[in-house]
Amino acid sequence: MKRLTPFKAKQDLVDGLVRTRKAAGYTQEELAKRAGVSLNTYQRLEANGSWKVDTFLKVAGILGDLSALQGVFATDEAETIEDIKKRVKGLSE
Repeated sequence: MKRLTPFKAKQDLVDGLVRTRKAAGYTQEELAKRAGVSLNTYQRLEANGSWKVDTFLKVAGILGDLSALQGVFATDEAETIEDIKKRVKGLSE
């Protein structure tokens, strides 16, 4: 299975965010207001994926359940430092 690149992962997040916002019936302005961020900040998020983690989490929290994010860095068993280095190196290839 081919690993997802950081660029593709970011683009997938932005695409999913836009689809979810539209499906929920929010305009950019409405969602920005509900999330407590400026419209300009939200528009940058959709335009180029430029965001601070807390901004992304505020917006994502309005649109859905954040508990799915808990598994992002979870592992089933403890890894050694060497295992983590190999995994991280694989992300950059």
